[in-house]
Amino acid sequence: MQYLADERMDKRRSLKEIWNECESVIVFLFSYAGTKKWLLENYKKQRVAGFTLGFSGVDYHYKIKEILVTISEKIKKQKENIEYKICVDTYPVLERDLAVRAGLGWVGKSSMLIHPTHGSYTIIGSILLNQKFDLPQRGNVEDQCHDCSKCVESCPTQAICNNRTIDAGNCISNFTTQEKRQLTPPNGYEDTSYIFGCDVCMDVCPYNENVLKRILPETTETEQFNKLVSLFQETDMDELIQKIGKMSGKEYQRFMKQTSFERAGKKVLLKNLNHT
Repeated sequence: MQYLADERMDKRRSLKEIWNECESVIVFLFSYAGTKKWLLENYKKQRVAGFTLGFSGVDYHYKIKEILVTISEKIKKQKENIEYKICVDTYPVLERDLAVRAGLGWVGKSSMLIHPTHGSYTIIGSILLNQKFDLPQRGNVEDQCHDCSKCVESCPTQAICNNRTIDAGNCISNFTTQEKRQLTPPNGYEDTSYIFGCDVCMDVCPYNENVLKRILPETTETEQFNKLVSLFQETDMDELIQKIGKMSGKEYQRFMKQTSFERAGKKVLLKNLNHT
Protein backbone atom coordinates (compact mmCIF):
# COMPACT_ATOMS: atom_id res chain seq x y z
CA MET A 1 0.00 0.00 0.00
CA GLN A 2 1.52 3.27 -1.16
CA TYR A 3 0.60 5.30 1.91
CA LEU A 4 2.59 2.86 4.07
CA ALA A 5 5.70 3.12 1.92
CA ASP A 6 6.10 6.88 1.48
CA GLU A 7 7.78 9.41 3.81
CA ARG A 8 5.37 8.44 6.60
CA MET A 9 7.22 5.13 7.00
CA ASP A 10 10.04 6.84 8.90
CA LYS A 11 7.57 8.60 11.20
CA ARG A 12 6.24 5.23 12.37
CA ARG A 13 9.55 4.50 14.11
CA SER A 14 8.56 6.60 17.12
CA LEU A 15 5.52 8.47 18.40
CA LYS A 16 7.89 11.36 19.01
CA GLU A 17 8.13 11.68 15.22
CA ILE A 18 4.38 12.29 15.14
CA TRP A 19 4.21 14.54 18.18
CA ASN A 20 7.35 15.46 20.05
CA GLU A 21 5.45 16.03 23.29
CA CYS A 22 3.89 12.55 23.40
CA GLU A 23 4.56 10.75 26.70
CA SER A 24 1.78 8.16 26.90
CA VAL A 25 -1.03 6.58 24.90
CA ILE A 26 -4.46 5.25 25.85
CA VAL A 27 -5.68 2.61 23.38
CA PHE A 28 -9.32 1.65 22.81
CA LEU A 29 -11.16 -1.04 20.85
CA PHE A 30 -14.56 -0.25 19.34
CA SER A 31 -16.64 -3.28 18.39
CA TYR A 32 -19.11 -3.49 15.52
CA ALA A 33 -19.85 -7.19 16.08
CA GLY A 34 -23.51 -6.53 16.91
CA THR A 35 -24.12 -4.96 13.52
CA LYS A 36 -22.13 -7.71 11.81
CA LYS A 37 -24.39 -10.31 13.38
CA TRP A 38 -27.48 -8.41 12.25
CA LEU A 39 -26.15 -8.34 8.69
CA LEU A 40 -25.36 -12.06 8.71
CA GLU A 41 -28.85 -12.90 9.95
CA ASN A 42 -30.65 -10.63 7.50
CA TYR A 43 -28.42 -10.74 4.41
CA LYS A 44 -26.73 -14.08 3.80
CA LYS A 45 -24.86 -12.79 0.77
CA GLN A 46 -22.49 -10.10 2.03
CA ARG A 47 -21.57 -7.26 -0.30
CA VAL A 48 -19.89 -4.77 2.02
CA ALA A 49 -17.61 -5.34 5.00
CA GLY A 50 -19.15 -4.99 8.45
CA PHE A 51 -17.16 -1.90 9.41
CA THR A 52 -18.90 0.15 6.68
CA LEU A 53 -22.25 -0.18 8.44
CA GLY A 54 -21.07 -0.86 11.97
CA PHE A 55 -21.24 2.71 13.22
CA SER A 56 -24.77 3.62 12.14
CA GLY A 57 -23.54 3.74 8.55
CA VAL A 58 -21.24 6.67 9.33
CA ASP A 59 -17.52 6.46 8.54
CA TYR A 60 -15.98 5.12 11.75
CA HIS A 61 -13.36 7.91 11.72
CA TYR A 62 -16.07 10.45 12.57
CA LYS A 63 -17.83 8.35 15.21
CA ILE A 64 -14.74 7.18 17.05
CA LYS A 65 -13.02 10.55 16.95
CA GLU A 66 -16.12 12.12 18.51
CA ILE A 67 -16.04 9.62 21.39
CA LEU A 68 -12.29 10.00 21.94
CA VAL A 69 -12.50 13.79 21.99
CA THR A 70 -15.20 13.57 24.68
CA ILE A 71 -12.98 11.28 26.79
CA SER A 72 -9.93 13.50 26.23
CA GLU A 73 -11.77 16.64 27.30
CA LYS A 74 -12.85 14.91 30.52
CA ILE A 75 -9.21 14.00 31.22
CA LYS A 76 -8.20 17.57 30.48
CA LYS A 77 -10.63 18.89 33.10
CA GLN A 78 -9.17 16.61 35.76
CA LYS A 79 -5.45 17.08 35.10
CA GLU A 80 -3.60 20.33 34.54
CA ASN A 81 -1.66 21.16 31.39
CA ILE A 82 -2.89 18.10 29.53
CA GLU A 83 -2.75 18.23 25.74
CA TYR A 84 -3.79 15.42 23.41
CA LYS A 85 -4.01 14.17 19.85
CA ILE A 86 -6.58 11.69 18.53
CA CYS A 87 -5.54 8.78 16.27
CA VAL A 88 -8.00 6.67 14.32
CA ASP A 89 -5.64 5.35 11.60
CA THR A 90 -5.23 8.92 10.39
CA TYR A 91 -1.68 9.50 11.65
CA PRO A 92 1.26 7.23 10.75
CA VAL A 93 0.88 5.42 14.06
CA LEU A 94 1.24 1.64 14.45
CA GLU A 95 -2.02 1.35 16.38
CA ARG A 96 -2.22 -2.42 16.14
CA ASP A 97 1.18 -2.71 17.83
CA LEU A 98 0.11 -0.22 20.48
CA ALA A 99 -2.99 -2.32 21.15
CA VAL A 100 -0.81 -5.42 21.61
CA ARG A 101 1.42 -3.54 24.05
CA ALA A 102 -1.70 -2.35 25.87
CA GLY A 103 -2.78 -5.98 26.40
CA LEU A 104 -5.79 -5.77 24.08
CA GLY A 105 -5.02 -8.87 22.05
CA TRP A 106 -2.51 -10.56 19.79
CA VAL A 107 -1.76 -10.36 16.08
CA GLY A 108 -3.46 -13.32 14.46
CA LYS A 109 -2.37 -15.22 11.37
CA SER A 110 -4.68 -12.96 9.38
CA SER A 111 -2.56 -9.99 10.61
CA MET A 112 -5.67 -8.69 12.40
CA LEU A 113 -5.64 -7.82 16.09
CA ILE A 114 -7.66 -10.48 17.93
CA HIS A 115 -9.09 -9.82 21.38
CA PRO A 116 -9.76 -13.07 23.31
CA THR A 117 -13.30 -11.93 24.18
CA HIS A 118 -14.25 -9.46 21.46
CA GLY A 119 -12.54 -11.07 18.48
CA SER A 120 -11.45 -8.91 15.55
CA TYR A 121 -14.66 -7.13 14.55
CA THR A 122 -13.13 -4.01 16.10
CA ILE A 123 -11.59 -0.67 15.19
CA ILE A 124 -8.62 0.69 17.15
CA GLY A 125 -8.60 4.27 18.39
CA SER A 126 -5.92 6.00 20.46
CA ILE A 127 -5.39 9.13 22.53
CA LEU A 128 -1.84 10.50 22.58
CA LEU A 129 -1.10 12.51 25.72
CA ASN A 130 1.71 14.87 26.69
CA GLN A 131 2.01 13.50 30.24
CA LYS A 132 2.79 10.14 31.80
CA PHE A 133 0.25 8.43 34.05
CA ASP A 134 0.92 6.11 36.95
CA LEU A 135 -1.41 3.33 35.82
CA PRO A 136 -1.22 -0.46 36.20
CA GLN A 137 0.24 -2.19 33.17
CA ARG A 138 -1.49 -5.09 31.46
CA GLY A 139 0.56 -8.07 30.42
CA ASN A 140 0.74 -9.20 26.80
CA VAL A 141 -2.04 -11.51 25.67
CA GLU A 142 -0.76 -14.95 24.69
CA ASP A 143 -0.98 -15.85 21.01
CA GLN A 144 -3.98 -18.17 20.84
CA CYS A 145 -4.10 -19.03 17.14
CA HIS A 146 -2.08 -22.21 17.81
CA ASP A 147 -2.46 -24.63 14.87
CA CYS A 148 -5.63 -22.98 13.48
CA SER A 149 -5.23 -21.68 9.92
CA LYS A 150 -8.86 -21.13 8.93
CA CYS A 151 -8.23 -17.51 7.93
CA VAL A 152 -5.29 -18.46 5.68
CA GLU A 153 -7.19 -21.30 4.04
CA SER A 154 -10.38 -19.31 3.50
CA CYS A 155 -8.85 -16.30 1.74
CA PRO A 156 -10.11 -16.55 -1.87
CA THR A 157 -7.11 -14.64 -3.25
CA GLN A 158 -4.44 -16.27 -1.04
CA ALA A 159 -3.43 -12.85 0.28
CA ILE A 160 -2.50 -14.01 3.78
CA CYS A 161 1.23 -14.74 4.11
CA ASN A 162 2.89 -17.19 6.50
CA ASN A 163 4.54 -14.45 8.59
CA ARG A 164 1.26 -12.83 9.72
CA THR A 165 1.36 -10.18 7.05
CA ILE A 166 -0.86 -9.48 4.04
CA ASP A 167 0.09 -9.36 0.38
CA ALA A 168 -1.66 -6.03 -0.29
CA GLY A 169 -1.70 -6.60 -4.04
CA ASN A 170 -3.87 -9.69 -3.57
CA CYS A 171 -6.03 -8.40 -0.71
CA ILE A 172 -9.68 -7.86 -1.62
CA SER A 173 -10.15 -5.27 1.11
CA ASN A 174 -7.18 -3.26 -0.15
CA PHE A 175 -8.29 -3.54 -3.77
CA THR A 176 -11.84 -2.42 -3.05
CA THR A 177 -11.22 0.37 -0.52
CA GLN A 178 -7.73 1.79 -1.09
CA GLU A 179 -6.30 1.17 -4.52
CA LYS A 180 -7.55 3.71 -7.05
CA ARG A 181 -4.82 2.79 -9.52
CA GLN A 182 -5.09 -1.01 -9.34
CA LEU A 183 -7.69 -1.72 -12.01
CA THR A 184 -7.21 -5.48 -12.32
CA PRO A 185 -8.64 -7.42 -9.37
CA PRO A 186 -6.60 -10.15 -7.70
CA ASN A 187 -7.20 -13.72 -8.85
CA GLY A 188 -10.08 -15.19 -6.87
CA TYR A 189 -11.96 -11.92 -6.41
CA GLU A 190 -14.69 -13.22 -8.69
CA ASP A 191 -15.43 -15.97 -6.16
CA THR A 192 -16.68 -13.45 -3.59
CA SER A 193 -19.64 -11.08 -3.51
CA TYR A 194 -17.78 -8.25 -1.80
CA ILE A 195 -17.84 -4.88 -3.53
CA PHE A 196 -16.30 -2.91 -0.66
CA GLY A 197 -14.01 -4.34 1.98
CA CYS A 198 -13.85 -8.02 2.86
CA ASP A 199 -14.63 -10.02 6.01
CA VAL A 200 -13.86 -13.53 4.76
CA CYS A 201 -10.85 -14.17 7.01
CA MET A 202 -12.64 -12.73 10.05
CA ASP A 203 -15.88 -14.61 9.46
CA VAL A 204 -14.14 -17.98 9.85
CA CYS A 205 -12.10 -17.04 12.92
CA PRO A 206 -13.22 -19.16 15.92
CA TYR A 207 -12.93 -16.15 18.22
CA ASN A 208 -15.35 -14.17 16.05
CA GLU A 209 -17.67 -17.18 15.86
CA ASN A 210 -17.72 -17.23 19.66
CA VAL A 211 -18.48 -13.50 19.78
CA LEU A 212 -21.40 -13.84 17.38
CA LYS A 213 -22.85 -16.75 19.37
CA ARG A 214 -22.71 -14.74 22.58
CA ILE A 215 -24.04 -11.33 21.56
CA LEU A 216 -27.39 -10.10 20.28
CA PRO A 217 -27.78 -8.59 16.81
CA GLU A 218 -27.69 -4.83 17.07
CA THR A 219 -28.18 -1.86 14.79
CA THR A 220 -28.83 1.83 15.11
CA GLU A 221 -31.12 2.19 12.16
CA THR A 222 -30.55 5.79 11.25
CA GLU A 223 -31.63 7.24 7.92
CA GLN A 224 -28.05 6.87 6.68
CA PHE A 225 -27.83 3.23 7.79
CA ASN A 226 -31.15 2.27 6.17
CA LYS A 227 -30.22 4.06 2.96
CA LEU A 228 -26.94 2.15 2.65
CA VAL A 229 -28.49 -1.22 3.51
CA SER A 230 -31.20 -0.67 0.92
CA LEU A 231 -28.65 0.28 -1.70
CA PHE A 232 -26.06 -2.45 -1.17
CA GLN A 233 -28.04 -5.40 0.16
CA GLU A 234 -31.38 -5.14 -1.59
CA THR A 235 -30.57 -3.66 -4.99
CA ASP A 236 -29.97 -5.90 -8.01
CA MET A 237 -26.32 -5.67 -9.11
CA ASP A 238 -27.05 -4.33 -12.61
CA GLU A 239 -29.46 -1.82 -11.12
CA LEU A 240 -26.82 -0.82 -8.58
CA ILE A 241 -24.20 -0.18 -11.28
CA GLN A 242 -26.67 1.97 -13.22
CA LYS A 243 -27.75 3.89 -10.13
CA ILE A 244 -24.18 4.72 -9.06
CA GLY A 245 -23.08 5.41 -12.65
CA LYS A 246 -25.84 7.95 -13.25
CA MET A 247 -24.89 10.00 -10.19
CA SER A 248 -22.83 13.12 -10.77
CA GLY A 249 -19.80 13.59 -8.54
CA LYS A 250 -21.73 15.99 -6.29
CA GLU A 251 -24.77 13.71 -6.15
CA TYR A 252 -22.55 10.81 -5.09
CA GLN A 253 -20.94 12.93 -2.36
CA ARG A 254 -24.34 14.02 -1.06
CA PHE A 255 -25.70 10.47 -1.07
CA MET A 256 -22.62 9.01 0.61
CA LYS A 257 -21.91 11.94 2.93
CA GLN A 258 -19.70 11.02 5.92
CA THR A 259 -19.60 7.31 4.99
CA SER A 260 -16.67 5.08 4.06
CA PHE A 261 -17.96 5.15 0.48
CA GLU A 262 -17.63 8.92 0.23
CA ARG A 263 -14.00 8.66 1.35
CA ALA A 264 -13.22 6.03 -1.33
CA GLY A 265 -15.04 7.90 -4.08
CA LYS A 266 -17.36 7.03 -6.94
CA LYS A 267 -14.62 5.80 -9.31
CA VAL A 268 -13.37 3.21 -6.83
CA LEU A 269 -16.85 1.88 -6.14
CA LEU A 270 -17.69 1.62 -9.83
CA LYS A 271 -14.36 -0.14 -10.45
CA ASN A 272 -15.35 -2.74 -7.87
CA LEU A 273 -18.89 -3.15 -9.20
CA ASN A 274 -17.69 -3.71 -12.73
CA HIS A 275 -15.47 -6.60 -11.62
CA THR A 276 -18.08 -8.58 -9.66
